[in-house]
Amino acid sequence: MHEASIADAILQSASAKLRTTPEALQITKVRVSVGEFRNVDPESLQFAFDNMKSQYEGMEACQLEIETVNAEATCQTNEHSYHPQFENAFCCQTCGSGIGRMIRGEELNIVSVRIETTKTKERENARIGR
Repeated sequence: MHEASIADAILQSASAKLRTTPEALQITKVRVSVGEFRNVDPESLQFAFDNMKSQYEGMEACQLEIETVNAEATCQTNEHSYHPQFENAFCCQTCGSGIGRMIRGEELNIVSVRIETTKTKERENARIGR
């Protein structure tokens, strides 16, 4: 299951960010974008992330948010922009030719990391009235 190695890489990257952020307490959310053609099962990635996060200091309460990016390609023959799908052998719905170039759908990126710092915690406590 390569999702475990992807989850570990996400956790390592977020953990490094936590260590280099002044006054950081913990990471509360990591948002990633995963392309439809990246061959990553979101449920397996979520499972691996949830089971590994306790191994990283400051990541225990972190939530993983996965955004799936739909594939888009241009065809070989006429450069039509289309959504390649298994059902039609990934061919262009307009002219029937194959994929010429992928525009999106193969990405795997950390989009954002939400870090709780002593300052944000103080603001939150003041808002609640503690």
